[in-house]
Amino acid sequence: MLYAVLIAAVLLNVLVDFMDRVSVRGHDYRLLALWTAVIQFLLILPFVGLVDLLPLWAIGLCASVGAFSAFGRMLWYRALDRHGAALSRLTPFVHFSGIMAIAGAYFILREPLPQSAFIGGALIVLGSFVVMLDRPSETLSAFLKSNTSAMLVLVFAASMSAIAIMYKYLLNAGLALFAIYFFLKLFQAAAMLLTFALYRRGIAMHATPVAHTRMFVLGRAIQTLTALAYLFVLSGLELALVEPIVALSPLVVLALEFLGLDRRMGASERETDDGGRRVLVMRILAILLVIAGALLMSGWRP
Repeated sequence: MLYAVLIAAVLLNVLVDFMDRVSVRGHDYRLLALWTAVIQFLLILPFVGLVDLLPLWAIGLCASVGAFSAFGRMLWYRALDRHGAALSRLTPFVHFSGIMAIAGAYFILREPLPQSAFIGGALIVLGSFVVMLDRPSETLSAFLKSNTSAMLVLVFAASMSAIAIMYKYLLNAGLALFAIYFFLKLFQAAAMLLTFALYRRGIAMHATPVAHTRMFVLGRAIQTLTALAYLFVLSGLELALVEPIVALSPLVVLALEFLGLDRRMGASERETDDGGRRVLVMRILAILLVIAGALLMSGWRP
């Protein structure tokens, strides 16, 4: 049952990524991250009566990870809105979080780590590097410019791995599942409200009404459900078993892009990578390397 819940959560998260690909167009990424944090907190606020008070050290951990993950979400939205940043190009970098999370599971949570995990991590790194090569660049500056979105996503991946490690660490400490999620969302919202207060003038100058408001809010609701489902799965499975399954999502993204879901949901040709056969082959190779790496990191044997 736990694996079925996890797979459903992965599929729903991929759908939300496509929804956000449409919603973020032309909007200030800081404002989008603010609304994400606030909406997700408001969705769980009515259930505050179910929240147990956490120890001060756990609250401090939630505050630190909450602030970092709110910053990572800003960079994710910025990457999604950049020209040519198709999801199938970004998702291999998202799953650097799998390497970081499994390393954390080994060094912090003391979970057993198979020797094949080192090879698997190397394959994920190689797969992400292959994606960078789908657009040949004559100079280093051109290479960095064409891969700016990937660099932004790497920070987002680090923030996601921090959340995963924190979830499992606090669950292992016997703390309540919903309380952990509540305080994380509280501090994410607080971090974004502080950011807005500090940069209000700059954000307001560039802010426009969020397009596809219903889609954006629905995406936040789905993310809330999938996050709680992820926490439920972590309460019964080791992190080192969960993250490799999460890392299979790039294959789903590539399949949905091939079927044209991004265009059906409103992405224009300008915003979707159409670089010909070379781009497609490089992207498929990269995703297969990431998936193979994820399987090896989970201890899978052929």
